[in-house]
Amino acid sequence: MPLVVLNVGVAVVVYVGALVIGESFDPVALSMVHLLSVPYLLVCAGIGLVLSVLVDRPRTARAAALTLVFVLWLVDAVSGLDPEFEWIGAATPSRYYDETAILVREEYAFADAGILLVAFLALVALSVVLFTRRDI
Repeated sequence: MPLVVLNVGVAVVVYVGALVIGESFDPVALSMVHLLSVPYLLVCAGIGLVLSVLVDRPRTARAAALTLVFVLWLVDAVSGLDPEFEWIGAATPSRYYDETAILVREEYAFADAGILLVAFLALVALSVVLFTRRDI
């Protein structure tokens, strides 16, 4: 629920801000960028869920999850610089969410969103397996 509230709230603020400064844009593209960000954000949450099961201390798990998501974003960015290493970025969630393509070229990558949803479900399943194997 917080994810939905955040996405809707930011979309409204951006829309109103653009109207105030007189900027034109496609409201459908703005809506799609927020809608298609949900699978990406779910994967980020799934990474945090896995780490919260693996690590005993909540603060350490949060820091590790944040660091891992940032490192994955960096790997995606750096791997795109050299075609020889571009394949490495395929393992990063940010490779499957391109907000620029959505806003500028109005390209909606629903297949990529599906890949992110499958990755999220896999992370949740991994978390469940890890949690049930832990000695509580």
